[in-house]
Amino acid sequence: MIVESMCPGGIRGAKRIEVGLAEIEWSLEENGSLVAPAFHYEEIDSSTITDSGGEVVATNAHSPVQGFRFGGRVWGLQFHPELDPTDVRRLVHYHKRTITTYGGDIALALRSVDQLESRWSGDSFEQLLNSIGASNA
Repeated sequence: MIVESMCPGGIRGAKRIEVGLAEIEWSLEENGSLVAPAFHYEEIDSSTITDSGGEVVATNAHSPVQGFRFGGRVWGLQFHPELDPTDVRRLVHYHKRTITTYGGDIALALRSVDQLESRWSGDSFEQLLNSIGASNA
């Protein structure tokens, strides 16, 4: 919603939905890798961000833009650090139709939670906020 309001037309449909737990590369940390819940079937072209004066701060193999910022006060994330693995499992079961409609695989989504849950951090949301705050200092 932030990108669409700042850069109309900057959102496009992804080839397939990303759902489950996902590995994210976060460029604002020394150890810039984290595992976060994902549920999205749209994506942002990285040039939309950079051509508009923004910066891509997170990415992964599925989506070229997992996180971005415009200056120090406008931030956006494609993933969902407010959710935990239990939430993701519920989300997958509840949204089976949406997941399959957008080219996803229910079993693969659940398997991602099983495989990556041990690397998920219960304080990832706070860590991200601290990282954002530190980069604005």
